[in-house]
Amino acid sequence: MAALNVVVDPFGRHGRFAPGLPRDKVASVVDYQIHKILAYRRDPQPVIVLGDSRAELLRDEYFAAAGRPDVFNFACGGGTLPEAIDTFWLANAETTLRQVVIGLPFSLYNEANRMNRLPTAAQVSRSVLSYYLSPLVTKASVLVLATAVTGRTFVDQLPPMSREEFWRYQLGPGAELHCRRWARPQVLLRRLEEVAAACREHGIDLVFLLPPTHAEYRALLGPAGLDAEYAAYKRELARLGRVLDYDLPGPLTADAANFDDPRHFTPLVARDLAFAVAAALAPPAPAPATGGSARD
Repeated sequence: MAALNVVVDPFGRHGRFAPGLPRDKVASVVDYQIHKILAYRRDPQPVIVLGDSRAELLRDEYFAAAGRPDVFNFACGGGTLPEAIDTFWLANAETTLRQVVIGLPFSLYNEANRMNRLPTAAQVSRSVLSYYLSPLVTKASVLVLATAVTGRTFVDQLPPMSREEFWRYQLGPGAELHCRRWARPQVLLRRLEEVAAACREHGIDLVFLLPPTHAEYRALLGPAGLDAEYAAYKRELARLGRVLDYDLPGPLTADAANFDDPRHFTPLVARDLAFAVAAALAPPAPAPATGGSARD
């Protein structure tokens, strides 16, 4: 299978063979993290966006249209806070960072959600041998070829239900599960404090983006006894860095037309948010000719 992975190279590690294959379309969905780690190594930028699928909606091209081509969106679908923190250190080791935007909705600020796939993705991305022998890379190679031959999409991220059904699910069992499993960050908060300390020491502008959620979803926190925790989460983040808070009562969060589901805003809203974030960032500046990272 190594030979197949060398030829197809689904995540574009070398990019020398088999032109025209739908690598990005397929492999980026098979494993977001490997795809983005290798993309960042090919073209590291001094401004990164971290987080889960909500932060990922703020696409690079939106920032470029807002005059910020120096932004790389390193967020990944299904991402967790441990993964965002580790991605900060990974990116920081690759280049001199100037600004870091962490998309951190309340649901992600959760000690109980400790899943971390990044170490495996980093190892597969770092080692040539691990990459070409990886079963995950082989799976991506097969799906890339199958898509190229048939034109079919074999990996679908859409929920197996209508928008209305998924909306009800997110406000019912989905929200109930999140609230029941929420735990105040302790270890994760200390790890965030380490990131904030490194940013202060090395002049990196640390920004926390609180993305909008629909008012119906936000209203479920009170009955779950989480209103005080929600307020504390905003205070803690303001202590660590700048906060851009869009999860507030108002026309944006009240209108269901602004959301694909109660937690995910539409592409149009995502573009507007990217422009707002770009305006809030410090103006782009030439990267230093030499310099280290926050780990130096």
